[in-house]
Amino acid sequence: MEKMNPSKYALSIFIISCAVLALMSYDSCADEYSQPIGATVTVLGAGDPAALETGYGMSFLVSPDSIYFGTVAPDAGSTSSEEVSLSCETNYNHPWELYIRLDDPLNSNTSVIPLGYVRWQAYSDNAAGHLVSDGYIDRVSTVFYTSSIDEYITTQPVDITLYINVNIPENQAAGSYSAAAEVGMRDKMGSATSVNRIQMSLDISPKLTLSLSTSEIDFGDLRAGTTTETKNVTFYCSSNTDTPWSVSIESVSELATSTAYVIPNSNFRWSVNETGYGSIMRTYPVTFYHAGASEYVTSEPVELNMSFYVAIPEKQPSGAYSTTLIVTITEDSP
Repeated sequence: MEKMNPSKYALSIFIISCAVLALMSYDSCADEYSQPIGATVTVLGAGDPAALETGYGMSFLVSPDSIYFGTVAPDAGSTSSEEVSLSCETNYNHPWELYIRLDDPLNSNTSVIPLGYVRWQAYSDNAAGHLVSDGYIDRVSTVFYTSSIDEYITTQPVDITLYINVNIPENQAAGSYSAAAEVGMRDKMGSATSVNRIQMSLDISPKLTLSLSTSEIDFGDLRAGTTTETKNVTFYCSSNTDTPWSVSIESVSELATSTAYVIPNSNFRWSVNETGYGSIMRTYPVTFYHAGASEYVTSEPVELNMSFYVAIPEKQPSGAYSTTLIVTITEDSP
């Protein structure tokens, strides 16, 4: 091996050192100038990318976002069913599920339809997972669809149709009711959740009802100058108006025969619930009951027990006497 010349070695070291020092000196003194280069990538889910609502990988469409059940009577039983379409897509490659819940019960300014009265039914022509066919919407989330393994990445939308209706509690107070149902699609691994709200509304019409225990009173055969037996009729009164109401009675004519003999109405007497009494009036109705505030909306009918009797005048001509009584329930002005 050739022996290194010490002077040559020292010179080489000096040259290298100078080069490094020169480079370091240039870096420390030179001005700096840089240009950023951005890099992005977007992974879209299957179907229309514009439909993605929760970021990458999940699309959940709900249509319509509001349903109106119309105006229903308080004794209708239930509303018609309104249709809501759901379209679900994902490429997370995770199991996912659909759920539904109510934010609050259907309510008006003064009354509430209790929880458990809004019902749904679910159908699908292409869903491969587990679909619950029906149930009630409550504040607690109810899972009604769980994806199959083949749907962890959807090649086409999973379409499900919900039919929603409301059972009307008996004699529910009249008013305009509304509430929001939350329906959501969520990745069971926690990657994403897409939430939609369906605004629901309906109107319940005001209604006063009056029914009778019998539609005929027969006092039998009597002699002039005597008094008939007491006959009883029960009136069943219901209201959902949440306003004052009253009941009145009148006759279309006096008790009369076909030959125009009459028994004056002052002889045709009544009493009600042992607290009110009076004579049947022909020219105008006699109000014999005013509802209490707790009866403006009745959960059970108010029962009014009315008794009737006729005092036959002395020397009253013989004959078959008849008339028609009219009993009316009326909404009063507040």
